[in-house]
Amino acid sequence: LDTLQFSSEVKPVSVIFDPSRILLAEIIEDKEPEIWVKEVKKDIGFIYSKKAMVPVFNSGNLELINEVLDYNLNHPYHGIRLEAMRVLARLKMADRMKYKNKLVEMAQKDQKSINRSTAIEMLNEFEDKELINLYMNACSDSSYQVIASALMALNTINPEAAVKKADSLVKENNLSIIDAVINI
Repeated sequence: LDTLQFSSEVKPVSVIFDPSRILLAEIIEDKEPEIWVKEVKKDIGFIYSKKAMVPVFNSGNLELINEVLDYNLNHPYHGIRLEAMRVLARLKMADRMKYKNKLVEMAQKDQKSINRSTAIEMLNEFEDKELINLYMNACSDSSYQVIASALMALNTINPEAAVKKADSLVKENNLSIIDAVINI
């Protein structure tokens, strides 16, 4: 929270602290999906990016859905990226394929562990053996949740490697990892 102080000879009649009405905006939710997409692309505020995903998804218009996903999977706010992955998970597998490389990037580089973990879980659904190195590397992540997700994904494509990795993780005192090890 920033504090602004100033001196005045007279008492102010009014103070406008949100001239673009982003903080105090009234969001009208009953609008066409095309309007939501335009507002997301204008980058008016993160709330539009978050609120647009459901009505655009419910429209069933894959072109508009992809426009919002393309924008929101690259959003600077981690929560919007996470919500975008959740919407992406609701698409048919064939429509998700377009985002495979983006999910790989997020699994490796996203700043937030919840996003890395979610990306790994989504990649696991592809059952792609070419992702074995990603999963093996993720088993050394700083986040227990990422490690657990990677271990489960590794088990999907290479159960022997997963058992070997699980043996080295069995002493970790973390419920996510213990649960993953038990399920292998």
